[in-house]
Amino acid sequence: MADIKKRYLDFSVILTNFIVLLLVVNLACAAGIGVAYLIDVSRHAGWIPRTGPRWIREEDVAKLYPGWSAADVRTLEHDTLEAVGIQARTYDEITQLRPLPLHTRFVNIRDPGFRVVENQGPWPPDSSSLNIFLFGGSTTFGLHMDDDETIASYLQRISRTQDGRPLHVYNFGRLGYTSTQEMLLYLSLLRAGFAPRVAIFIDGLNDCQMGKDAGLPIRQTPELTVRAAVEQAQKPHYEWLDALEKMPMIEVVKAFKRKERDEHPYEPPDASKYPAIRQFVINRWRANKSEIETLSRKYNVRCVFVWQPTPVYKYEARYNFFGAPRYHRWQWAIPLVYPEIENMGERGELGDDFLDLSGIQEGSKENLYVDQGHYTAAFSQVIARDIHDFLVQKKYLDVAPNMAAVGSSSCH
Repeated sequence: MADIKKRYLDFSVILTNFIVLLLVVNLACAAGIGVAYLIDVSRHAGWIPRTGPRWIREEDVAKLYPGWSAADVRTLEHDTLEAVGIQARTYDEITQLRPLPLHTRFVNIRDPGFRVVENQGPWPPDSSSLNIFLFGGSTTFGLHMDDDETIASYLQRISRTQDGRPLHVYNFGRLGYTSTQEMLLYLSLLRAGFAPRVAIFIDGLNDCQMGKDAGLPIRQTPELTVRAAVEQAQKPHYEWLDALEKMPMIEVVKAFKRKERDEHPYEPPDASKYPAIRQFVINRWRANKSEIETLSRKYNVRCVFVWQPTPVYKYEARYNFFGAPRYHRWQWAIPLVYPEIENMGERGELGDDFLDLSGIQEGSKENLYVDQGHYTAAFSQVIARDIHDFLVQKKYLDVAPNMAAVGSSSCH
């Protein structure tokens, strides 16, 4: 009995010491986290927090946002964070993710998921107007830009119908969308009875990122989010494990891992080891393009397919405010795919509804990006102007209102 009592006392002392030590370590870690936060805030005094590059200096606001005050850019970035968080999106049974309605000073989204443009038209669309739907990813959405400075908003501002009828542009650009989600979104809108007169699809950047089906080490944003949610839901749920993960000492370990990752930035895979990626990306995009064209003929919609510019193709890094962009997970395949798309377009293999804007920045000596992939207001305006000129050339702004003439030839 005495031996059992001694062992019990020894265990109690060890357990008590462990709990005290755990408490002391966590208190120390909590204090350290607080100090590190204060140091970080102090070090970035006069900087503006944002997504993408974590901070921008207030003194650089004039270079990225001419005419804006630092206070307004700070509000813009706050509104942008409101729009990109997972809480701002919900599950969609067709496209995986769709944005929820949002109302802020600079970023406004209306049901069924389009971003507001200058002089926004009504929803549901007025069938007597010439309605244009824009589809794309975050560059079409206009990340880090005001509602009035997106490609769609500039297109709304400069476009006119020949007979004076109202013209309304709807910005269906969504974060992380590829041509696959765009095609599905387009289908869902058509099925719901919302057929535009013109549908414009702006692609390139995200399609080059998405290669999971080819066994390649890249994923798409909607898939990652939904997959993570499903995997999380399938995991056994233990409250004690959740509490453990929130302990300050665990947060410190995570911080050191992030620091190690930042000090050893992502190295892109050797593109030469993935010879299938060029053909995979192009074949998938062309298949989606073909499906969209088939739908458009059925619903008498004119469609345009725009291959977009990116900072890593035909643009000198010395003019990029953010320097030479690293070939991230969403960039490294671009040099493989873009030249081939350009060549195919020049050979006329992509149809006369294809507009190649991948090289429009060649020779530019200005900064065209507000981060490592999204356009400045000035560059968005240039892109909108080129799209507008293409619409005029194709006489897409001259046609009668959409009467949903089944079988009418619209895309060639």
